[in-house]
Amino acid sequence: MGLCRLALFALCQLVLRPERGPDYLKHVASGRALRRVGHNPTGSLAIYILPTLATVVGITGVLTLGGDEQQGLAAGWFSFSQIKLVKQSHEALAVLMLLLVFCHLTGVVVESVLHKENLARSMLTGIKLADADTPAARPHAGVALLLLLITGLAGWWFYYAIDRQLDGQPGHVESVTDNEEPRVKFVGRQLPDNAQWRDECGSCHAVFYSALLPARSWQKIMAEQDQHFGTDLGLDAATSTAVLAFMTANSADQHNTEAAFKIEQSIPRNATPLRITETPYWLHKHQEIPAAEWGFDTGEKQEELRGLLQ
Repeated sequence: MGLCRLALFALCQLVLRPERGPDYLKHVASGRALRRVGHNPTGSLAIYILPTLATVVGITGVLTLGGDEQQGLAAGWFSFSQIKLVKQSHEALAVLMLLLVFCHLTGVVVESVLHKENLARSMLTGIKLADADTPAARPHAGVALLLLLITGLAGWWFYYAIDRQLDGQPGHVESVTDNEEPRVKFVGRQLPDNAQWRDECGSCHAVFYSALLPARSWQKIMAEQDQHFGTDLGLDAATSTAVLAFMTANSADQHNTEAAFKIEQSIPRNATPLRITETPYWLHKHQEIPAAEWGFDTGEKQEELRGLLQ
């Protein structure tokens, strides 16, 4: 036996033969697995699966970002309802990839113990013990330099093309204290606005965008405006009609935002909530926040939530 320098990804060891993977695992379990200088059949299979999964996870991630957040390259390609299956597939494949990485690392440890060699070190140095007649790979300094160059360019692209671009966005706030991280204001799709609606609704409280309740809720609120949570809005007919038209045109039913879609989907068809904080999605999303933060009995609200979802 002598030291032999091998290519990290010897092509002869990476021939895709899926049927050999399970057989090799059986041999490992029985302690009869033969030592290999290159990749074993199971490791070879993982080398194919991991990049494939990474590619699919990346693609479904871009699609999910476009459909679920309406951001990025795929923004506007899918509606919130259409992207649901893609998002679920993305999450499932990401978990599967993490499990495969864990299994792959576990395999490295098991093989190292089984054959009494440090595989992790060999992955870094490219050197393993082998028979004297084992073909040795030639050093490829050019390939190493090319990989370093690609890594450097990738780092440069990330820093200048992404980080600097974010720094230059309107709304960027620099760190003002040691404990506060710099942040970038979220920039999403511009939602419709209406000066009359903003003036009338914002004169008494913060303006809650109409996408946070379905159209039937706004219709009921305006129909009962003389009993608007203990006050009378006192809007004339023309103003009421104009404000209601804007709110119903941009209500949760229109699915203009991810929150609007999820709120609308959570409300039973026979329910007409008058408060955003009464919607099942809102209650579920904020159930872990202490009741004292809201000033009402969260337990009571959770009972309402269970009743609505039954």
